Order: sequence, then C-alpha cells, then structure tokens
Amino acid sequence: MVNIICERHIGVGITLEDIEEKELPLPKRDMIPLSVEEQIICFADKFFSKNPKFLLEEKSIKRIREYISKIGEEKLRQFDEGIRLFEIKGKGLICS
Repeated sequence: MVNIICERHIGVGITLEDIEEKELPLPKRDMIPLSVEEQIICFADKFFSKNPKFLLEEKSIKRIREYISKIGEEKLRQFDEGIRLFEIKGKGLICS
C-alpha cells in the first residue's frame, strides 16, 4: 500500500498518456491517486517545497495554481477538484 501511495502522488497524478506523450522515464501505467489517503497526500504535497531552504514555507493556492497551469488545463482542473474536495478554509485544510 505504501508504494502505491508514494507512486501516485506525482504532481496531481500522472496518466499513462502523460508518460508516453512526454516520454517520461516511468513505468508505463496510470499513477492517479484513487483512495482518499492517496488524494490527501497528493494534494497536501503541493503546499510545501522539497527545497530544504523552504521546507516550512507554505505555498499559496495562487502560487500552486500558477505553476500547475503551466503543465496543462487538465492538471489545473484536478488541483481545483482537490480544493473543492478538501474545502480550503483559511490557512489549513478541512476535509468536507
């Protein structure tokens, strides 16, 4: 289960089509978060940098949307679904 959760939190999820289209060096399969746990980890991961200098600095929704919009409209739609699913209130996440 842990491997699946880790695998499926790339970006907002990555499809077989994404892998093939961009010729990514990944296994040829969908890696879309399916379970609630996978969705939570995938979504929450967007709010914090992997850069050690910024580990404790929370990214704004605006900043995340700007970055994801460069990847594609479908990915932005997926992120926006996460916003609705976890209903952002103030600075934290509240599951609805």
